[in-house]
Amino acid sequence: MTAPRSGEPPGTLYVVERAGTIWKVKDDRALFLSAEVSCCTGERGLHSIAFDPDYAANGLLYVGFTNLAGNTRVLRFRANPDRTGVVLESRRLLLRVRQPDPFHNGGRLQVGRNGRLYVGLGDGGGVCDPNGLAQKLWRRHGSLLSLDPRRLAQGWRVASGTPTRGGAETCPDARLRGPGRRVLPITVYGRKAGCAVIGGHVYRGRALKRQRGWYFFGDHCTGRIWRLLYRDGEVTRKRRLVVDSDLRLTSVGEGVNGEIHVTDRDGGVYRLVR
Repeated sequence: MTAPRSGEPPGTLYVVERAGTIWKVKDDRALFLSAEVSCCTGERGLHSIAFDPDYAANGLLYVGFTNLAGNTRVLRFRANPDRTGVVLESRRLLLRVRQPDPFHNGGRLQVGRNGRLYVGLGDGGGVCDPNGLAQKLWRRHGSLLSLDPRRLAQGWRVASGTPTRGGAETCPDARLRGPGRRVLPITVYGRKAGCAVIGGHVYRGRALKRQRGWYFFGDHCTGRIWRLLYRDGEVTRKRRLVVDSDLRLTSVGEGVNGEIHVTDRDGGVYRLVR
């Protein structure tokens, strides 16, 4: 769930459905429908979209999903001039990754200020990376890719969270091994608070003026939504509970006006209000 930073009027929101449809909510149009998307075994489906920084001018957008074989694909399309659909002939394959299992397949697409497309990939398996793919630096699983295979962030099997603080999940055979510098998370919570982090945006809207600059994120299993303040490389205000809902959160998104929206597994779209 996302909206480009420019080129769209206030209130425009794009919502991704797992089955393969991207909805432009403002005028209730289906922007893209793919017969190639596998849904809805495990966590497969249409995962995310992202917009080129110059989307207002060039109409380029990126789509991440699992295809009918269950493998990850990232495609680029060009929107038509009135931004009500995509030009199918503009399709370009940017990334393909084979997935061994229907879990931990993919995540968000995001375009950085440098114009590069960042792709989040899971380890492609169940608990504790059973296939060991995230531990192999030549594999793309368990990574944050910038469509450059030299830039990988690895080591998911070592721990989920911060093993020295208790309450976080440490895999049975975890050992700090292999090359690279390990960066611990800035905050963690245990299984009593939830099961999977659903992140997350820094709030830049106007409706909640006192919350501007806070990072909002939620949990898939409990529906809880928290905020924390991160400045100058450290957490200056610790995690605080904002909403305790009964939703099964699947995404936290940002509207074109900076307001925070969330989606749940039953298909609902909600906006965070006071």
